Amino acid sequence: MVMTDLKIAALFSGGKDSIYSLYQIQKAGMDVRYLVTAYAQKDSYMYHVPAIQVSQIVAQALGIPQINFNVTEEDEINPLRDTLSKLNVEGVVCGAVASNYQRKRIIMVCEDLGLECLLPLWHKDPVKTLVQMVEEGFQILIVGVAAMGLDEHWLGKILDVDTLDEFLKVCEKNRIHPMGEGGEYETLVLSGPNMQGRIKVDFKKKWYGNSGEIEITEAQLMQE
Repeated sequence: MVMTDLKIAALFSGGKDSIYSLYQIQKAGMDVRYLVTAYAQKDSYMYHVPAIQVSQIVAQALGIPQINFNVTEEDEINPLRDTLSKLNVEGVVCGAVASNYQRKRIIMVCEDLGLECLLPLWHKDPVKTLVQMVEEGFQILIVGVAAMGLDEHWLGKILDVDTLDEFLKVCEKNRIHPMGEGGEYETLVLSGPNMQGRIKVDFKKKWYGNSGEIEITEAQLMQE
């Protein structure tokens, strides 16, 4: 059984999976010491890329120190291992839901360093998980789309009680993983129960024919 008093580093992108896995660990009473964020090359299979720079403001809203590191397309693992090895932690939490590619690599790094690997979202029902996030008050901004059915209309949309039903219908119709685990969409969390204040963003859309992303032009933390 995992001890609840572990000192934890959370792999963190500012997206929904990393924040919700962090939230689950916090609710379990664990001590999250650091948010660990990778700055990766475009189209990384391992790390979140769109709007990653705004993760600094999300970290501020969470009130947890952030540690950043860079990775290359040729080596996405050693920089993570090196970064974690320097932290005074006993475990790592990751937001993997169904991706064995990510999960296996995180477990390997944790085993190398003698750290507990925590995967609170692993193989959870994706629809129920997304519904729970919205019901618990997380505001989720879609910052990238790359799947049939997720057109330019969805780029920059917020997943909340008003849009979630329509979004899930699109996912079902087009066989899209509801949590976007196949890279069908990427997100940025603007507010939530473990965050102080709300992040306000201005952005412009970049559409490439059958996929797109938003470019954040301004972001600030608004205290409520």
